[in-house]
Amino acid sequence: MGRGSIEFIEKRDSELVKVFYKYLDGTRTVNDTIHMVLSSPCSRFWCSPENAYKSIISYRKRGVLPSRSLRQQMLRDIMERCNGDYSYLNIERVVYSPAPSFYISFWTAKIAIYQYINKTRLCHRR
Repeated sequence: MGRGSIEFIEKRDSELVKVFYKYLDGTRTVNDTIHMVLSSPCSRFWCSPENAYKSIISYRKRGVLPSRSLRQQMLRDIMERCNGDYSYLNIERVVYSPAPSFYISFWTAKIAIYQYINKTRLCHRR
């Protein structure tokens, strides 16, 4: 995994944790809070414009729409927002626009939140 990928995941996880703390109020379980976070809007679609473009062009060439996994649902939502204009610049514009959810699984989110919190705690101990 390249350094750009690591930075990308760190930015996504940072936003995920901020939203997690926003919803964490002691009235619900951690798992319920994570479910709320996953269905909340976020600042952008967390995929690169390059990957979205390649995937969308691939689907269009094959004449099939993405299936129902979270990643494919994200690509479907990007395609809907493109309004038929699948140029790289339009896909890039859409990818950097606010997204309706994080499009990651519960377990990916839970692991990311715990790892981020633990890493932050270690940094503050030094």
